[in-house]
Amino acid sequence: MNNYRVNKLTEKLIELTEDNILIWERITHDILHENKYRVTFFRELYEGYAMDFKMSYYANFENGFLYIFLITNKLSEDFFTLAIQSNSKALLTPLNKESDFQTNLIMLHETIVKKSENVESFLTSILNYQRR
Repeated sequence: MNNYRVNKLTEKLIELTEDNILIWERITHDILHENKYRVTFFRELYEGYAMDFKMSYYANFENGFLYIFLITNKLSEDFFTLAIQSNSKALLTPLNKESDFQTNLIMLHETIVKKSENVESFLTSILNYQRR
């Protein structure tokens, strides 16, 4: 991890955090009524980890990165499962004006849940993340 500049990783992780929250705001509109409390709970967790990350960054606490990776990975898997179970339009809308959003959603998900035993490879996938 020392081979990477903390500010560059921070910039990318903040982008991922912001994109996650935007995606949650979009998906919550498509979730079935019976899941609304669960969705609210996960949104609060996302907002909480975003704040924790920013605090870790300003305190130069690099271990905060690993904390973010673990939480983001778990929540991303959960929100994809939830979206699919509820037939979320964010995932199932035919390719039209929604296609850019779907592409970004899939790209973000692949970046976040990239499985790797090599931390360097994992960090590289974060640094290579590009918003569309």
